[in-house]
Amino acid sequence: MQRIALGILFSFFWSSAFIAGKYSIKYLAPLNFISLRLGLAGVALLLASFAYRYLTKHSLNLNAFKNPYLWRDAFVLGLCNYVFYLGLSYTGMQYVSPELAVLLVSTTPFVTSFVVSWIAKTWSKLLWLAITMGFLGVFLVLSARIGGVSLWIKQLSHPTHANELITGVTWLLLAVVAVSIGTLYFQFFAKKTTDKLYLVALQNMVGAIILFPFVDLAHWSAVIFIPEFLISLIYQMIFVSMIAMIMWFKVIEWFGPGYASAFHLLNPIFATFLSVILFGVQLTTADIIGTLMVVFAMGIVSLDLVRK
Repeated sequence: MQRIALGILFSFFWSSAFIAGKYSIKYLAPLNFISLRLGLAGVALLLASFAYRYLTKHSLNLNAFKNPYLWRDAFVLGLCNYVFYLGLSYTGMQYVSPELAVLLVSTTPFVTSFVVSWIAKTWSKLLWLAITMGFLGVFLVLSARIGGVSLWIKQLSHPTHANELITGVTWLLLAVVAVSIGTLYFQFFAKKTTDKLYLVALQNMVGAIILFPFVDLAHWSAVIFIPEFLISLIYQMIFVSMIAMIMWFKVIEWFGPGYASAFHLLNPIFATFLSVILFGVQLTTADIIGTLMVVFAMGIVSLDLVRK
């Protein structure tokens, strides 16, 4: 049950990034902000890992940096989990609401579960039932937030309204592909890298370096002391880039990418409740029913995990 709780906590931190991100991109362009956030998070996490080893009287294990697998994994994961996933999702979030962005990102379990099942040739009907039910609950919650299915049809059928929607959805679906590749890569290839703290620190730094050409330091210095922006930056740097990513690696190790991705089904629920707290959004009957469907779906996944 502790592992399940960690997965749920990861989902909370991960989904809250979309809420905090809305505050950030009000002041800086997405790629500009992400590069600075990743750079700061990478340096902070590397220093924190050194401090932790020193305080616990462990070796700094600097030889780990000679391991070519560490650099290979940091590059691939930094590219997938940060450059592409964050870059594409934050860019898409300029055109759609945070709730819709979270809904689209929550389709990640379908991609990872299908690939894992196809590779392992094991098709769990119980897992697919849970994911399907969870996704239906997610859709029920968020369809009310975006105006219902009729709004989709109206926007897609009207060229003047459809362009921004299609643009945002396209960016976000590409982000889903990127984070799915990162998840599968970690499961099947990155386990040779044993020092996960160094790995998370380096992938943050790799992401920052790749995106550095998009940085505008003059613009950044102009907004850094704005309280709303600074709080958003610090929160995303510590709780999303650092803590949530470490949690995610542990969840993948424990459950595998297929089951671990099921925790993403909770993301829109947390995003909706955070919207209630921060933006005063009123809950509807659809919110309550959809939430219960997702909770029930997570219960099915939990029972399946216990059985295994």
